[in-house]
Amino acid sequence: MTGRSSRKRGARPWGILAFSGFFLVLPFVNYYLIAMRQKAPWLDFIPILRGAEPVMLAVAVLPVFIALGLLLVTRWGFYLFAAYSVLSILVHSYYAIRYPVLENLAAVGQVVFLLLSLGYFLREEISLPYRDPAHKGWRKTFRLPIRITVHVDDMELKSADFSSTGLSVHWPDCDREPGTAVRLRFQLREKLYDLEGGIARIAGENVGIAFRGLDKKTRRGIEDWMIGRA
Repeated sequence: MTGRSSRKRGARPWGILAFSGFFLVLPFVNYYLIAMRQKAPWLDFIPILRGAEPVMLAVAVLPVFIALGLLLVTRWGFYLFAAYSVLSILVHSYYAIRYPVLENLAAVGQVVFLLLSLGYFLREEISLPYRDPAHKGWRKTFRLPIRITVHVDDMELKSADFSSTGLSVHWPDCDREPGTAVRLRFQLREKLYDLEGGIARIAGENVGIAFRGLDKKTRRGIEDWMIGRA
């Protein structure tokens, strides 16, 4: 029996909006740095751009496309962001060593920002919707790496992580399709849970299962147990 998955996905996390906003500002910061290095008035746009090194022009312009790619949740935007960040860290590290103190601060600031953005976007839960087109949106709930025994239909499996909306289990050679309904039984503290679930995602030997028809009392009980384990 198959059906629709009950997993709900949220809109773009605030971190994606914030970092994308910074990328939209970066072209102006980079233009300012180029003008400073040429010791030219900021309003001399054409001479400044003509005198800029090609790699610096690329570093200056690409953030606009990166911001659009990240906001539109595209694969090319994610990989362009990763490649740009590495290139830009190298370029700004070089200029931070070569040029005076004021420009050092701006270049070092960009390096710190890019390292923070890489750390954020390379997290599994953030990068997955970019890397896997079938994975839509982001989870609204947090997950904890908790290992307990879970009975899925007539099988005894081990969980890999838990949330108040679902769990994932270690299930080698899973023969179910996404959307397939399953019966879940597991024990939290002294309480035995018998719930309906649905296969949400299959990634190698890990299978994500979303809870279905969960009432508020049951959800709160799972959340309280997770807070105690956090």
